[in-house]
Amino acid sequence: MRTQSIVRLALLTTALSSLAGIGCASDAAIQRDTNLASSTRPTTVVEPPAPADAAAVERLTFTPTPVRFSYDDSALDAAGREQLQALAEHLKASPGVKVRIVGHADERGTSEYNLSLGEDRARVARDYLTRLGIGSDRVVVTSRGEEDPAVAGSSESAWAVNRRDEFVLLNEVAAR
Repeated sequence: MRTQSIVRLALLTTALSSLAGIGCASDAAIQRDTNLASSTRPTTVVEPPAPADAAAVERLTFTPTPVRFSYDDSALDAAGREQLQALAEHLKASPGVKVRIVGHADERGTSEYNLSLGEDRARVARDYLTRLGIGSDRVVVTSRGEEDPAVAGSSESAWAVNRRDEFVLLNEVAAR
């Protein structure tokens, strides 16, 4: 059993080193281990993993777009609903993926109020996703309030960008 493990390790090391273009154990040592293994037990060839399919690549590269909100509001507009529908489709196609929704507010208002507003915005998005068929156990809600602005500044254009929900995909799974 130990000899077979050595042979597998030698084969894997050789394959990896040839792919990476770096040296490995001497050819004589590999040949010696291979000859030793072949004289006692048959060698098992380790197949390289199959390339990921297109759906797996999409699951790993999907980037949700932040949903924007009006001043002092947590209502979804048409663009926000569209973005959440795209996220819901992705989540339906990727059952091993969860999402963390992080609600944000601009700098106007007290810290406590902005934390509450950020949480309201995240909950509205969560509720919309659940109406679209995503289980509530796959959605985590949090608020950062006015902390972590997307852009610095005290202008309407900066505030508009900072009033948002952001989405973080969790537990991505590779193709099966």
